[in-house]
Amino acid sequence: MTRRSRSIAAIALAAVTTGILAGCAPGWARSHVYLSDLLTNPDGVTTTGAREATDELCVGLDGCLEAWTTDQAYFYRFESNAQAEQLLTTVTDGFQSGRIAVSFDETAPSEQVKQWMRDLVEGAHSLT
Repeated sequence: MTRRSRSIAAIALAAVTTGILAGCAPGWARSHVYLSDLLTNPDGVTTTGAREATDELCVGLDGCLEAWTTDQAYFYRFESNAQAEQLLTTVTDGFQSGRIAVSFDETAPSEQVKQWMRDLVEGAHSLT
């Protein structure tokens, strides 16, 4: 095996190992889910009325990186899972998945829509 062949093999092994480890690290994967991609994907099903609202919704929220509002819910992306969990202590209806928190306060969607939102967020995590 030539020196070049060994280098290529090492790079390929590193790439495969990184891919396997990424699959085992849901926190890492969730940190790479951007709400802008999730809520405005032209190739997939989208929410209605999606609007970026980071400047207004992240005020006073520790670690809030991105926030969006839709007709169905408010979506937040945080630096850590703990910060996403913290948001849920301030809302009456919502859920958290990794670093993403979703609040249904003031929107009051049906249980079917809430489940669709959970599936949307969880599905995005499985794609990263």
